[in-house]
Amino acid sequence: MIMYDENRMTNDEGWRRLAMLCWLLVSFMLFGTLVSAAQRDVEVLIVTGAPGEEEYAERFEKQVTIWKAACEKSGITVSVIGKDEHAAEELKAALTKAATKSTDQFWLVLIGHGTFDNREVKFNLRGPDVTAKQLATWCQPFQREMIFIDGGSSSAGFLQPLAGKNRIIVTGTKSADEIYHTRFGEFFAPAIAGDLVADLDQDKQVSILEAFRHASKLASEFYEKEERIATEHALLEDNGDGVGTRSEVFS
Repeated sequence: MIMYDENRMTNDEGWRRLAMLCWLLVSFMLFGTLVSAAQRDVEVLIVTGAPGEEEYAERFEKQVTIWKAACEKSGITVSVIGKDEHAAEELKAALTKAATKSTDQFWLVLIGHGTFDNREVKFNLRGPDVTAKQLATWCQPFQREMIFIDGGSSSAGFLQPLAGKNRIIVTGTKSADEIYHTRFGEFFAPAIAGDLVADLDQDKQVSILEAFRHASKLASEFYEKEERIATEHALLEDNGDGVGTRSEVFS
C-alpha cells in the first residue's frame, strides 16, 4: 500500500497505485445503472444514523433517497435500516443474514454521525451506538466482496478494523479525531449514482475511485469557499492493510 505523503509521492507511484485499484473498483453507470448488474448479484444495506438535529435529519435523508433511487433503478437489492431504537440489533441481524448469502458483492453504507472519545469510535444510532470493534466482528464472516462506505465524522476509525481481503473501504475522514460534521457523504452519494461531472474518463460510468476523487474535491472546495480550515479528509483503502489513501495521490 502506498501511504499518502505530499512531499514524497511521485507521478509514477500515483499511476501504479491507480493500476492496483482497477481490478476491484465497481462502477455505477449514469442514471444509477450498475455497470455489472446484468452479470453480478449485488446487495446494498444502508444504515441511517441518529441525526441529533433536524438539519442533519434532512441531509441524511437526502443521501438515503439518492442511494435508494440509484439501486432501485438498477434492479439492485437495497435495504434501509436504522429508523428506530433497535437499530443496533437490526444491523447485527442484517449482517448475520447477509454473511450467509452467496451473492457476489455486498455494500454497507453508513449515513450519519460518528464519535470518538479517545478510546472507541462509534457510529451514532437511534438507541445504543455501534462501535468499530462490534461492526468488524459482525462483518468478519463475510467471504464475498464487500464495499464499506462511511462518509461521516470520525469514520476513519472504522477503516483498520474493517479492512480485509476483497474489501474496499471509503471513509470521510483521515482520522478518528476529525469529529466535526462532514460534507463528503453528501457529495459522494450523487457521484456514485452517476453524476456526469464525476465521470472523469468519460466512459459513461462512475467508479468508486472517480466518486471518491470527485467528492473529495467538492469537500475541499467547500472549505476554501467558506474560508474555513478543512476538518475532513477522505480516505480510500482497497488492499486489506488498513492504511487509507488520500485523493491527492490520484491527481
